[in-house]
Amino acid sequence: MWYKESNFRNLVDMHIPDWNPDFMTKFDPEHYADCMAAAGVDTALVYAGNCLGICFFPTKYGHMHEGLHGRDIIRETLDALRARSIRPIVYFNIWSRWAYETHPGWRIRRIDGSDSMTGLGGIPSRFGLCCLNAPGYQEYVRNQFAQLCDDYDFEGLWVDMCGWHGAICTCNHCRAKFYEETGLEIPDKVDFDNPNWHTFLRTRERWMIEFNRIIRETVDAHKPGTTIAFQSAFYRSGWTCAFSNEYAALSDYIAGDFYGDALKYSALCKLLSNITPNRPMEFMISRCMNLGDHTTTKTDEELRFSAIAALLHGAAFLFIDAIDPAGTLDKRLYERMGRIKGELKPLFDNWAPEAVVSSEIDFLVDFASNYDPADNGKSLHNAYHMPYADLFSQFARTMIDHNITYDFVTKVGNAPVTVVTRQHLMTDAQIAELRAYVEAGGKLIVSGDSGQKDPNGYAGMTLENLTGVAIDGCYAEDSVYYSPKPGYEPIFDNASSDYPLFYSGAASVGRISADDVEVFATVTRAACHSREQYRFASALSNPPMERTTNPAVTCRRVGKGEVWWMCSPLFDVQPERQRKVFAALVRHILYEKPVVETDAPSWLEVMLRRDDAGKRTFVSLYKTMVPYYDTRPCDVALSVQINACSGELINVLTCEKVPCSVEGGRVAWTAKDVSDAALYVWQEV
Repeated sequence: MWYKESNFRNLVDMHIPDWNPDFMTKFDPEHYADCMAAAGVDTALVYAGNCLGICFFPTKYGHMHEGLHGRDIIRETLDALRARSIRPIVYFNIWSRWAYETHPGWRIRRIDGSDSMTGLGGIPSRFGLCCLNAPGYQEYVRNQFAQLCDDYDFEGLWVDMCGWHGAICTCNHCRAKFYEETGLEIPDKVDFDNPNWHTFLRTRERWMIEFNRIIRETVDAHKPGTTIAFQSAFYRSGWTCAFSNEYAALSDYIAGDFYGDALKYSALCKLLSNITPNRPMEFMISRCMNLGDHTTTKTDEELRFSAIAALLHGAAFLFIDAIDPAGTLDKRLYERMGRIKGELKPLFDNWAPEAVVSSEIDFLVDFASNYDPADNGKSLHNAYHMPYADLFSQFARTMIDHNITYDFVTKVGNAPVTVVTRQHLMTDAQIAELRAYVEAGGKLIVSGDSGQKDPNGYAGMTLENLTGVAIDGCYAEDSVYYSPKPGYEPIFDNASSDYPLFYSGAASVGRISADDVEVFATVTRAACHSREQYRFASALSNPPMERTTNPAVTCRRVGKGEVWWMCSPLFDVQPERQRKVFAALVRHILYEKPVVETDAPSWLEVMLRRDDAGKRTFVSLYKTMVPYYDTRPCDVALSVQINACSGELINVLTCEKVPCSVEGGRVAWTAKDVSDAALYVWQEV
């Protein structure tokens, strides 16, 4: 399939309205294609319809951009790209302000009666959103895709904004459908302790899948073999977006535009590479500083750094430009991108989407648990918490800081250690998989109340059968202290029962329920809640007050493996000391020689990816912990477990063979003058 060979792509945003008669009048398909050729992209995503519901082809069912005066620029652009051997993919945006304005009965309605043209806090919005359950809207979308497939020649479709995107619709269509399917009314407040609330969440997920399946089935019927990528970046928005593994499976490959820093790039590339039905995932980034800036292009260093992030993970790189209202493009940007591609030619030549991350510890992800119980009681109108976004980054930061190789997975893998944290909902099948993993020798870390309910919010099989720890709710205080047992102080950075380790955040009350559980640390309760105004122990801090016998960290042998339980996830806080303790605990649990031994500084991530079929191991060094412009070249000593007998080590960027030693299945060498990134490949012979 084409996406397995494509690694340098482009998308030009064309969210241009047509109230001004000059808008889009200067669009030139030949110049557009010349820009793509100057950049050296192999695939170009071409707009057929934008987020305003305005089409750039003679649509029979929607609204065509009036500045084109009936001119079919889609056909002209597709032809111009093919003439330059550039693969065209058609982009279509589900949002439609035209449909919103033309058909008021299709509009999304929030719990307070407002629609999408009024944002949170009453701030005006430009975007008119229609409800996925409105029958007329479904038919409108079906017809648009049917016409595109019937009238144009292309290999793939890229479908944008194809979900709820934080808008919790309570329109008449949704209310009637929810009552018909469940016998329940749509709730007006968040309540993760109520099974009816989880019924609502699972139903919204199913509705989104059903809507996007309309597109999938329409395309499959009218143009069999056409690939589809549904926008997937919105998983970061929490439960409101209704993202699920089943939704991800509708795409042929996962794609999305992302904004943030190198640490976020590292985390999301790993996660989405494990979610995508087929590799590679598509990593998209804007050429401007943010979407609100039309002219300030990132520096070459920033653009290069973003591309490196994608390529080192085996992802396809796509840069996003935005067309001028008149319909023009600045070719100088594309010439710059062509130069950057040339500078990164060794990485493109050694691009390996089939290689998978080799990790010492996996973070297990389930999107049904992408919520924070602290949101209970909030109105649907202002419940927009995004708990996973920061959690993933903090876990990645902790692992990179301490040179522990990691990955994000949605099912149990082969890593020696697997972390389950804030996974409030788990199926019996998932718990059975974890038991099998541990019994076979895996080491499981469970934190807090993970695995206490099934996806419908009911108590069922829990992880207590593995951890030997029952959960009796949460501490009333919003911080706790870890008091290590005698002999275990070094793991906890020499904290003691008198001066225990502080954790700022919610923690679960654990109770030992099995005889074979070993306690490594107990909980000392804080003096009070941080918002207490009268009965506090210190006006500025929250000292430890009450020693308990409740466990803070435990271990239990199960089969050939171990199950560890923690009352809270220490890695999800900013202070270095707490994250250092979590990393020390991971090293204690591993107790084997690290897969990677290195003196790499904390700002440098060392990642292993293995291509078993090609008998190759990729070792990348990538600057994740400091801004792209802060260059501090250094030599890095590396010893990597590759189970090597014979082979050669190549520095991909210099194409030179690297002197190394091979002993005991490990390859050791020194990476010279590492700054932003480096890539080495061990080729078995």
